Amino acid sequence: MAKENKVLQSMIENEFNKYDEVIDITFNDTDPKTKEQKEYTIKFYPYFKPERVVKMLKALQKDLNDMNADGEVKVEDDHLPLFVIYHIIKEFSNLPLTNSKDVNKRIAYFYKFINTDYFKLVDQYILQDEFNKVWDHLMEIMKANEKINRMAKKIQSEIQGLDLKSPELREELQPKRIPEA
Repeated sequence: MAKENKVLQSMIENEFNKYDEVIDITFNDTDPKTKEQKEYTIKFYPYFKPERVVKMLKALQKDLNDMNADGEVKVEDDHLPLFVIYHIIKEFSNLPLTNSKDVNKRIAYFYKFINTDYFKLVDQYILQDEFNKVWDHLMEIMKANEKINRMAKKIQSEIQGLDLKSPELREELQPKRIPEA
């Protein structure tokens, strides 16, 4: 019988250390002040640490929630993958992307940025496996939200079918608007 190989602590350390890897993306562009050609560098983390993915997804969720609250501004459904990539670049690079409190300004900046060479330049360094981890996590969150919304609607429907004698209880159990996830 062959000897069983066990995972070593050094293997775990090596696996974790990949999150510290930084790629320098260098390119030439014109300085807007001096009009001279200069070399610029964008720092990018190609491996996405799970805690930073969660942080990035919270920022994405905040933007989506703010858009729902505003009602006027939105990202088209077919632009959702680009919106996710935008948030990946925002979290895992040193590009100065907007943190405006105004959702209209954030979304306008998103649409400007995805139409630049800077977006295309950094996008090509996003590893497919890393993007898939983010996308799969996002899909899990969306499925869980859909399930919660279906359950809440079912419970509200069942409550409405109850023959409640107490006016206070009836008032308390009146359906409230379920926020969209």
